[in-house]
Amino acid sequence: MADLRLAMVLMLLLSIASFLGVRRLFAHAGPRLLDTAAAVIVLTIGVYIRFVWGQLWIVRWIPHSSVLVLANWYPILLGSLAAILWQRMKSNSIPRRIPIQLLLIAATVWSEIYVIPRDP
Repeated sequence: MADLRLAMVLMLLLSIASFLGVRRLFAHAGPRLLDTAAAVIVLTIGVYIRFVWGQLWIVRWIPHSSVLVLANWYPILLGSLAAILWQRMKSNSIPRRIPIQLLLIAATVWSEIYVIPRDP
């Protein structure tokens, strides 16, 4: 059980590091570059879901009991996407930020509910 907790802490730290690193990397980027980076990250999430998520070959690649936690790269990619959104929305007024922030929160909640299996 300790290895699962350690894996969750590692994924948390990697997610925070991806947010902070991408935010710093794109600190002075223009809107067009931010939009392109967001599109690339969304496409990367799609490729991850299609080819990596739930595949058995990853068990051989990460041979630990915490493979379910360590193989979930979605929070790291979502942290990068959140950093892009953070930079992109920085110049907008608060009334323009609220719908986008609510949409991001709704997408995050939906993705977490979708990931949690309903039946064993």
